[in-house]
Amino acid sequence: MNKEIRNDIAENETHWLVDGSRLVVANEAEIDGDEDVVLAADKPNDPLGTISIIAIANGTPVDTAQSLDFTAFPNAAALQADAELGRSFPIYNATTGAQVFDSGSDLEQRAYATLPTALLGKSQVLGRLDNKGPEPESVVVGQIGSKTYAFVGLERTSAILMYDLSNPAAPVFVQWLQNTTDMANGDISPEGLAFVPAANSPTGKALLLVGYEVSGTLAVYEIN
Repeated sequence: MNKEIRNDIAENETHWLVDGSRLVVANEAEIDGDEDVVLAADKPNDPLGTISIIAIANGTPVDTAQSLDFTAFPNAAALQADAELGRSFPIYNATTGAQVFDSGSDLEQRAYATLPTALLGKSQVLGRLDNKGPEPESVVVGQIGSKTYAFVGLERTSAILMYDLSNPAAPVFVQWLQNTTDMANGDISPEGLAFVPAANSPTGKALLLVGYEVSGTLAVYEIN
């Protein structure tokens, strides 16, 4: 299991190789392209559902479009509908590049179903879930016993989601981890995750280390 570094991917998008054959990605921002043109989704000032083409001129990005091209995207209307959008974590075959899974709206649905009403009204969450999503900021993969798990950090909802990757084409949700009840105290906005296998852990059990940006805290979860 290795973290892959790619120069053509935004630095805030995280990739992990699972057993050398699967690539797990956290889609906090998606940027892809070459030296001259970049296709960027989720620019902060764009209307919901737009995808902009950004031309790089002498190192300076210049917007050339603010909405989907209905010729290039015949299903543009459907793509721009709220129900069709969301932030997800996909899994790719690291050998062929083929996508074998995408979580779709699972992160949003779990956020709305799990967060209490009091948290849904907080500024860190309000106005984000309906247009920017829970913001999967980071993902790590680790083996516990005979199984491989993915841990997805959701920055805006201040939560960590754990998935069983025994079947990479159909991950199974395991647990929602959160250590704040008011978005003011506790651990807020996970930014970076690190997995410590049991063999390297001082406790003899696998550990998940999480750095939180807003609270400036470090949390250590022992995974049984």
